[in-house]
Amino acid sequence: MLKTFTSDLRHNLIKIFCLSTGLAIGMLLVAKVYFEKTFDTLLPDAEKIHIVSESITTNGEYKEYAQTAGGIAPALKRYVPQIENATRFVEFFGETNVELPDGRKFAAKGIALTDSCFFDVFRQKTYLGDPHEVLAVEWNCMIPRSLAERMGEDVIGKALTSQAAPGMQAVIGGIYEDFPENSVMKNQIYMSLSTIGHFAYDGRENMVGNDSYKSYVTYSPDVSYDDIKPNIRRMLTENISKEFLEDSHYNILTDPLVGYYANQPGVRTMDWILTALAAIILLSASLNYLLIVLGQMQWRSKEMAVRKCFGTDNRKIFSMILGESLAYMIVSLGLAVLIIASLKKECLQLLGVDAFTLLMTDRIWILDLIVCLVMLAITGILPAWLFCRTPVSGAFRKSGNGKKFWKLALLSVQFFVSGFLFCFLVLIMRQYCMIDNADLGYDYKDVAIADINTIPEENRQTLISELRRLGSVERVATATMDFSQWGYGNNLWPAGHTEKQYNYS
Repeated sequence: MLKTFTSDLRHNLIKIFCLSTGLAIGMLLVAKVYFEKTFDTLLPDAEKIHIVSESITTNGEYKEYAQTAGGIAPALKRYVPQIENATRFVEFFGETNVELPDGRKFAAKGIALTDSCFFDVFRQKTYLGDPHEVLAVEWNCMIPRSLAERMGEDVIGKALTSQAAPGMQAVIGGIYEDFPENSVMKNQIYMSLSTIGHFAYDGRENMVGNDSYKSYVTYSPDVSYDDIKPNIRRMLTENISKEFLEDSHYNILTDPLVGYYANQPGVRTMDWILTALAAIILLSASLNYLLIVLGQMQWRSKEMAVRKCFGTDNRKIFSMILGESLAYMIVSLGLAVLIIASLKKECLQLLGVDAFTLLMTDRIWILDLIVCLVMLAITGILPAWLFCRTPVSGAFRKSGNGKKFWKLALLSVQFFVSGFLFCFLVLIMRQYCMIDNADLGYDYKDVAIADINTIPEENRQTLISELRRLGSVERVATATMDFSQWGYGNNLWPAGHTEKQYNYS
């Protein structure tokens, strides 16, 4: 094997390079698609969890929102016997730093306020603390195991503070197992919902309005939405005015959590694009390998002919060529892992998920094994069949016309695949440029945005004053939110025209 490899070192290195880069990119893209398709499937009892949303018709336009008022989830539990558990939570703070009493700071993926039934719906393992008791007490919270491990000691009973939430004293009451990365749930700090009055309006019992809560329920076995519709209608008519229900056609819907994310139009489109891109790259790498093998057949056919003269049958030759391809595949697979490891940051920026998190997703190894086997079949079985098919007398002829058909056929396919890939990438680039240069409705040239949520409130005005004094700064404005990203979904209507209502977000 080593002698065969060194006899045509340049071409053999090119073969390894083609397979390595193709496997590195192709396997990452395949893993990304699998990651998206298996979203939320790894949660315990995921098939029983349903997301609650509301539908409303405004000015003849039908809309659905995956958020509800605070009182919807507990009302569903009361009115619908087929619902086993219900919970709601509201995300108040995004990624922020939290601080222990000893001054150590740790990055947290967010802070959410939730009720005591949260871990009845999302049945993650809890290591310390009873979630029912912890989340029933004001200021108490549950933290993920990853955060607890970074803190490195017994943190139960210690208070967390954050500059993003002045006055917060979140007492750690328990630790829960981290949610899977491909899940709608974040590994954030979950604090008792009874604390909400310290931060904002307390709308826990609202049936309409303040619909910033994310609500989830679990069904009993063999129950569908049609089975619970009458009870939902009764819940709405008994708690919401008849005029509002008739004017807005307000309704509560539930959808299975599994598939809710993966079936969104944007996600489906991206999955198709990534799947096509992965197939093209893997096919291109395989064809490059095959073309190099066909270029080596002129002199390697003589080697096989000599082996046949000394009694080697086609079965052994087939096994030998397939074994060589397998060795190349194993070496290329190892190099592909090294390529991914060396470009870890770039992969995170492009895919939005850590590369090795993608490659370690549950059962992804089965899909990766299938990809490797398909490539091995292309790069190993076809060359082995060609070598076995070549007659001994034909191997010593100088003319290589017998292989021209294969070379031209594969080369034409390679040109087609390469052209398709180029056009595909150009199309994606043009779409990206179109989005990146879209008209936002305002002039954003020379505009800079700074997040000052982590700065103590008493220091913010000083910072603003100092910014105004800088010669390079023309104007300074402040707001409670980044208007370029999102806004509160409040209702608006023109003065004197209450029949025309608008909802902005």
